[in-house]
Amino acid sequence: MRTIDLVMNVFRPAGPPVPLHRWILRGIQLAIFIAAGFFAFLLRFDFGVPPTYRLHLVTALAMWVLVKVPVFHLLGLDRGWWRYASVPDLLRLAAGNV
Repeated sequence: MRTIDLVMNVFRPAGPPVPLHRWILRGIQLAIFIAAGFFAFLLRFDFGVPPTYRLHLVTALAMWVLVKVPVFHLLGLDRGWWRYASVPDLLRLAAGNV
């Protein structure tokens, strides 16, 4: 292999770029995670979060997103056709939420 080929190989991307629809899907899932956590707090406090718990709400949402997004990705829950979901998919979904 020539030297120029080795140099050009270093600057080539490692893999194909992530398609735009995958980023859109991740954004939608992130919005769903945040909305679910926010509405859980609203239900807990009868649709009005007291000012003393607002810092807890923000902290919980940040932790929830930082943990839930990677776990869903590792378990493969961020992709797939949910109309063809099966029992093993349900078990993975339960494990991801635990």
